[in-house]
Amino acid sequence: MVRTEFATGRNESLDALRGFAAAMVVLCHVILFAPPGGPAFGWLLHFTPLYLLFSGRAPVVFFFVLSGYVLTLSLMRPGAPGPVGFALRRACRLLLPVTGAVLLSAALRRISFAGPLPEYSWYVQQIMWMPAPGAGDLLRQSLLIGAEGQFGLDPALWSLVHEWRISLVLPAVLLF
Repeated sequence: MVRTEFATGRNESLDALRGFAAAMVVLCHVILFAPPGGPAFGWLLHFTPLYLLFSGRAPVVFFFVLSGYVLTLSLMRPGAPGPVGFALRRACRLLLPVTGAVLLSAALRRISFAGPLPEYSWYVQQIMWMPAPGAGDLLRQSLLIGAEGQFGLDPALWSLVHEWRISLVLPAVLLF
C-alpha cells in the first residue's frame, strides 16, 4: 500500500525539507564549537557559497514558516481545539521538554563546569563566562520568557521563544 499525505497526515516533501534544514542547523552548531581555524577558515565560511551550508539562521526561519503552516492546518481542521485548548497542548509540547532540558543543563553545568576553555571557539568562550544561573533564570528559561542572549544554559532556546509566542498569537490571527 502506498502512503500518501492524506492517509498519514504528513507531507513527505516537507519532511525532506525539514531534514535538510535540520542538517544545516547541526552543521552551524558544529562550526560554532570548532576551534578557531584562522582568517582563511572564517573567510571561507562567511564570504563563499559555503555560507549557505553553515548559516543557521535561514533554516531556523524556514522552521518558523513550516511550523506556522502546520499549526494553521491543525487549528483549521474540523474538531480542532479552541484557543485555550490549543495553548495548553502547545504548552505541554514545548514547555515540558524545555523545562527538562534547562534543568538537565543546570545540573550538568553545576557538576562539570571547570572554567574557560581557551582552545575552543569564541562561542564557547561566551557561554563559559556567563554567571551561574539563579532560580529566576531557570524559571524564565523554562517558561521561554526573555530575549536572545538570555539563554546561557541552552542558547538554542532563542528560537523556541519565538515559536512559543507565535503559538499563542496564531489562534487570534486566524480569526481575521
